[in-house]
Amino acid sequence: FDRWHLGNVTDRRISSPCAPCSPLSRVPRAPTAMHDRIIKGSIRSNKSEKLAERVFQARRNFWDHKQYKRVVKRVDDGASLCDDLMKMVQERAAIERKYGSVLRAWARRWEKRIEAGAEMTGSTVKEAWSALVDHADSMCNVHHHVADRLMSEVHTDVARWKREKYSRPLLSSEYKLVRQVRTEFEAAQQPWSRLQRKMLKSKREYYLCCAAVESLSRKVGDAEAAHD
Repeated sequence: FDRWHLGNVTDRRISSPCAPCSPLSRVPRAPTAMHDRIIKGSIRSNKSEKLAERVFQARRNFWDHKQYKRVVKRVDDGASLCDDLMKMVQERAAIERKYGSVLRAWARRWEKRIEAGAEMTGSTVKEAWSALVDHADSMCNVHHHVADRLMSEVHTDVARWKREKYSRPLLSSEYKLVRQVRTEFEAAQQPWSRLQRKMLKSKREYYLCCAAVESLSRKVGDAEAAHD
């Protein structure tokens, strides 16, 4: 809670939401002129809560007020990430299948060339040429097998997982999982939100008292100087 502490005061107990404000008999040192301007501006526009909210947003701490929205957004992005993953796997399977088909076409073309070539008859390198063709034919089967497994295992599993986790109620544009996560975060942070509003109100009143004490002290000093 020290991140909301705008002034340099001697009594640091005000930083805790559980500790009561200091009694007037132990008034800490009044805030500086800059802090006084901040306080007056906050009071005049009634935007102290929004100022604290901007501080929270700047710090980007998950445990701060309403910062769970980033987690909810991440959960919501999971559906589109599933779609991207399925698209990537589908494209990779298409590449594997196309590469296998090209290898097979290449193997068939050169197999005919080797069998029809008279210069290959009795050649000592014919077996090496035939081995290259056979290897390409076998690799074609491997790539086709990889493409089939990518679609039947990976793509299918991701699609089934998305259907199970990201169900969408009728006439709703929001996924059920996203709504559930957001509702649970809101319920968990509700007590904290009440404490935060109470703490901000106490801080505003505290700094008002500090400004009043500083103003009275200045008036007393001016009066004593004028009397002397």
